[in-house]
Order: sequence, then C-alpha cells, then structure tokens
Amino acid sequence: MRGATSSSIAAVRHRARAGFMGALVVALVLGVATIVLDTTASSTYAITPGLVLRVDPQLRGIRMPPPLQDGGVDMVDVRLEQLTNLGALIERWSGSSSLVSAADLGLTGGANLATYQREDRRLMEQSVQMAVRAAREELRVRFHRDLGGDVTVAHGNIGGPSAGLAQGLAIVDRVLGGSLSGGRIIVASGTLAASGAVGPVGGLSAKLDAVERSRATIFLVPTSELGAVVAQRPHAVTVIGVATLDGAISALEAR
Repeated sequence: MRGATSSSIAAVRHRARAGFMGALVVALVLGVATIVLDTTASSTYAITPGLVLRVDPQLRGIRMPPPLQDGGVDMVDVRLEQLTNLGALIERWSGSSSLVSAADLGLTGGANLATYQREDRRLMEQSVQMAVRAAREELRVRFHRDLGGDVTVAHGNIGGPSAGLAQGLAIVDRVLGGSLSGGRIIVASGTLAASGAVGPVGGLSAKLDAVERSRATIFLVPTSELGAVVAQRPHAVTVIGVATLDGAISALEAR
C-alpha cells in the first residue's frame, strides 16, 4: 500500500514538473516571439495627425503687402511612423490609425522613408510653383490685381503636394489684405494645378484630427474626398469640398 502511494505521489510530482516545464517553455517561446515582433520593423506605416501651420508668415516676395495680423489660411500635414510587427498587429486590431504599406508609399527596390521624404520635398517645391501660378492668374482675372515680382513660400522640412490649395489661397488673401479670411483661421488641404484645379490628397482622416485640435473653423478639402471625410463622424469644424481655387474663394466669400 505504501509503495503504491509513494508511486502515485512520485507520478503526480513528475506530471507537475512536466507541466511546469511545458508552461515555462511556452512562456519563453511567447516572450521571445513578442520581443521579435516588437523590435522587428514591419512594412506597415501609421498615418497620424501632424501640424497645422500658418502659411502667411512663410510668404516671400519683393512686392508683397505686409503680413496679416489676424486670421489667415493654414496648411496641415501628417506624420508617417514605421511600425514594428507587434505595433502593426495592435493598430490593425484597434483601428486607431490609418495604415499604409511600404508599397502604397512607393518604397520598393530598397527605397526607405528617407527616400520618400526627399521625394516629398521635391513635390513641395513643385507645389509652391503651381500655387504661385494659380494665385497669380486668379488675382489677375477675378480681382484685377497684379501679384508682381517673384513670390515663393518657405516650407522648411515639410513635404508633399497637398499644401498647394492652402498656399494659393494664402497668396490671394495676402494681396487682398486679409479680406478673404476675414480674421478667421481656415485650413485647406488639396493639390493645386497651375490651372487652379484642386486634386485629391492622402491622410485626410488624420488631418481632420489635427484641424479639430486647432482654432480653425473651416476646413477646405477636395470635392472628390468630401464624402469620405464627412461620413467619418461629427466634427467640430465646417468641412467644405472645393474643386478649384476660384471655387474655394467663392465658398469663403459666401460664409
């Protein structure tokens, strides 16, 4: 009887040790997997709200009127953050950020985020040139005003073409002495062609978050993307879709 009892106790202890060791191995494997996931960069990027920046102080021109004292047109950008594999899993589960892949950003063939940012700065230079041309024509045709001289927009390290609409509006607003913004803070996001056509941009959901945290009361977006922005949720700013620079000016004059 004692032998049987001792054997039973030994068997129980053996099973307990085996169970403990099994659990320990599983825990170690999970721990290592978590570390690997948390430290290994994925090919997924999160788009998060960036900065809302006044364009007027960045305008440069020999014959430009003095800077505005109140209100004006702002541009808004987004931040791109490369996620770890674990971070990407968490973001997909929570849905708290808009996600894009490296392929979506054109990061193929060895290109990295630094490459993307350099290209973004080149696109910004083009955006400034298009915005100046569109604003010059709008001032000439609609307001019979001459922009005159060389005009540009200092933009620092901000890149991408989506500030074109804001830049064009800011130039017109400065020449008109601020009558377009009328003391209001207006944010605009959209590409702008020399013809005045407004084109689509990316990251509007994150941009809307940034705009709502600012003091802006109006957010101008491309007409083609208005439905997607408005459908997201109620917002604290008035969101208006515009298709042209001329249409954006009319929308602001009507309010």
